Amino acid sequence: MMGAFIRCLQSEFYKLRRSLLFPIHFGVPVITASLFLLYFWAVDRRAESQITGYIQLIAVAFPLMAATVLSISLDQEAKAGDYQGLFLPSMAKSGAHLAKLITLWTWGGIACMLTVLGFGLVYLRLGRGGLTTIDYAFMTLLLWITSLPYYLLTYLIDLSLGREAAVASGLVGSLLSALLLTGLGDGLWGNLPWGIPVRCASIFLEAMFQSKEKTSHGLLTNYGWSFLFISLLLFGIFILYTGRWESKGKK
Repeated sequence: MMGAFIRCLQSEFYKLRRSLLFPIHFGVPVITASLFLLYFWAVDRRAESQITGYIQLIAVAFPLMAATVLSISLDQEAKAGDYQGLFLPSMAKSGAHLAKLITLWTWGGIACMLTVLGFGLVYLRLGRGGLTTIDYAFMTLLLWITSLPYYLLTYLIDLSLGREAAVASGLVGSLLSALLLTGLGDGLWGNLPWGIPVRCASIFLEAMFQSKEKTSHGLLTNYGWSFLFISLLLFGIFILYTGRWESKGKK
């Protein structure tokens, strides 16, 4: 069973490398980071405001980008034999879906690394302060790991309601992420998949720039339990739903 799952993962990685999604995962992060680095190099502003604004923008855009990538990938499966690539005799249907989700989420992490850590390394080379390389690496992991709930949710929406609904959910998620940065998000963001990454990033940046490590550590720990609960709940629904899902009639 494990051998079949590993082969399925390898197949998904191979399919992604030969599709439009491969250059998207590299091109979009590199272009985004480069444009902002060029702008920050030309504009003399405090490192704190530049870094905070950039990281928050990336966290806000992540749900929409994830939804777009997931929808493109599943649409390719639909066009390549009505999802027959996800119906494998050697393993459960949920396993094939899980392999695809893990692949896309992993490549999302690579894109996040290029966008955040890559940006940070060049920003430091430009002689700008603010954060250290370790801080940027931690921020990359934070944004990537906390993106798991909306990857799970968007995948389920695409299978059940279609591509348009999935992309729309990503757009709504990005808008909610921006909204939850305001005071309207206090006490609410930890219960919504889209709000967790952007607020966790904001708490971490506040700790680094304003020396509130103790308070921020407590907040991150408290909402970390919320993230774990949401992730486990959505993962359970994902396994149950994909194990019974049939492609017949899906548009």
